[in-house]
Amino acid sequence: MRRKGFILNFGTRVNYENDMKTMGVGKESLIFMKKWRNHKKGFTLVEILIVIVILAVLASMILPRLTAQPETGYIAEAQNVLGFVRSALVMNIDSAGGTWPTLSNADFQNAATMLSHNLRPVVSTNWSFSCGQTSGGFCMATRLGTGSHAGASIILNQTGSFSCAGTNPYTLIDAAKGCKS
Repeated sequence: MRRKGFILNFGTRVNYENDMKTMGVGKESLIFMKKWRNHKKGFTLVEILIVIVILAVLASMILPRLTAQPETGYIAEAQNVLGFVRSALVMNIDSAGGTWPTLSNADFQNAATMLSHNLRPVVSTNWSFSCGQTSGGFCMATRLGTGSHAGASIILNQTGSFSCAGTNPYTLIDAAKGCKS
């Protein structure tokens, strides 16, 4: 007859059921403990693969959005600055009857020059701004740095239409909405 029990680390065989009876454990608890002791621990290969597939699908949906966010923020920064500058220049031209000014990046950072156009100085480490008189007037932001869009330009003309140009250009959403990466 085979004895039921388990072997301790030091090799002596112990009768588990008799020990539990002497401690006053009831029969129902003993049956539960036997079932619990025989229960498989861990996960099957199929369960692990299903979890991995679910995580991979979630990562493939989320990661592209997270990696594109910084460039989207830079584009929004440039388009906002260009929009404010264009609005101020158009108001100055309408009220003073002047012409579209030519401004370099240094002029954008110069407080006196910008205040003469009712604007605050614009200092950006991500963009180089300029304005010119070609095609009736435009303002342009050129992306600085070494990213995938270094050298890309966002152009806002006097009428308020955006265009994208440069060495690694952005994609134009539409003339009213601007560019995207």
